[in-house]
Amino acid sequence: MGQIMAYEQKKEPHPELVARTGEFAMLIYSVGLSFILVLLLLNFDFLLVCIVAGTILPYFAVRDQRLMGDRADVDERAEISRPRVTVREWRINATRKGRALQLPMVPFLLRNIWTGALVFFSLLMFSTFFISTVFQVRLSLTTPNVYGVIL
Repeated sequence: MGQIMAYEQKKEPHPELVARTGEFAMLIYSVGLSFILVLLLLNFDFLLVCIVAGTILPYFAVRDQRLMGDRADVDERAEISRPRVTVREWRINATRKGRALQLPMVPFLLRNIWTGALVFFSLLMFSTFFISTVFQVRLSLTTPNVYGVIL
């Protein structure tokens, strides 16, 4: 905030003014965001979307049970070697049938979510090169999000 104010005013602002302005911006943002979240939760359509998503999304994260541990695996070595042995059997069966090996795909793994968040964060950080006024900061915070809600 201080750098943007210095760029706009063509001089270094007072540090106390910068701190108060930044804190006030964070307060307004958090109050506004909490108000919007309350409105969204009171909206029946949004609540319905949340219920449907909470019901459907766990099915996307289901793992292949053949790769999971078994109660018969007493020691750690057997538990660790189970996926390796299972994939080796799949590879042998695919080779016998003359097809390529198709491993099960789970799109919502923690590493995929983490990678998506890092890409999103990188885009946000890259956008700071193009923001030079307080108005542009406010404009970037008030753009509609995925649900069409103005933050």
